[in-house]
Amino acid sequence: MKSYLSLIPISAKVHRKQNRMTILCIVLAVFLVTAVFSMADMGIRMEYASAKIKHGNWHIGVHGISAADAEKIASRPDVAAVSEYDVINYDIKNDYYIGAKRAAVAGMNETFLTDTFDYMTEGRFPENENEALVSENAKDILGVKIGDSITLKTPAGDLEYTISGFERDRDSGKYDAIILCVNMTAFDKVRTANGITTVPEHFYRFNKYINVRKAINEIKEQFSLTEENVSENVVMVGLSGFSENNVVQGMYAVAAFLFLLILTAGVLMIASSLNSNVMQRTKFFGMLRCTGASKKQIKNSCAVRLCIGANQPFRQE
Repeated sequence: MKSYLSLIPISAKVHRKQNRMTILCIVLAVFLVTAVFSMADMGIRMEYASAKIKHGNWHIGVHGISAADAEKIASRPDVAAVSEYDVINYDIKNDYYIGAKRAAVAGMNETFLTDTFDYMTEGRFPENENEALVSENAKDILGVKIGDSITLKTPAGDLEYTISGFERDRDSGKYDAIILCVNMTAFDKVRTANGITTVPEHFYRFNKYINVRKAINEIKEQFSLTEENVSENVVMVGLSGFSENNVVQGMYAVAAFLFLLILTAGVLMIASSLNSNVMQRTKFFGMLRCTGASKKQIKNSCAVRLCIGANQPFRQE
């Protein structure tokens, strides 16, 4: 042996498997954390897409407010979309008919059907007060198609509409009735003619990456709204991470515990491997010191070991 540095490549060769095991542990720990949270993110995205179809793409619904207040809420910078909705004869008890079937009349803006809910199946939203969407069961009951005329019979008189499209049945099958959907201008005409004084409900969707709970509380405080005035889409608010629902909060706690468990396991795997490697290095340098190596030679051996670890050539002194 020409010098103490000659021991370094021998030691590195003997402990090559241990070095590989350290690298493997680090790779596995990082892969574990990355894979778990990638799967969690994918699951949240899938649940979000499913929730939009089942429950609608909105966070809160506000009713019992004036048109001016509704406009003020819609103008907030954290509001991404707003839709308006109202219905006449929801319980199908009054004398509104299309053909021989009782009917409900729904008024809405285009956002309600294209963004907030995915109800429209064919055609387009009614652009003027003489057009209407009807529920799909009208195809079988009345034998109608897009472009056909349809008559709505109300207590105040008959109204003619041209069918511009069809929407999913929703509650029409449950009540054995036809749902007729018109824009808010046409809806106001029906409402005024029949002496109805309902107030539309407004559905608001907030922008991503904002504190939804804070925004809801601010709206309640600013417009003096009670719990009766505001309804929350629990699923969508929950997926945004700001739900006050006990079940959803319990899920948050479980997710946080699993996060800490996985993170701790990964850190311990990496720390254990590095600790083992450091102990082996310390033992090697201690052995050199015990056999008479000087401090300068120990420092040189540290530098050489780094070169070997990086697969770089080195020169012995």
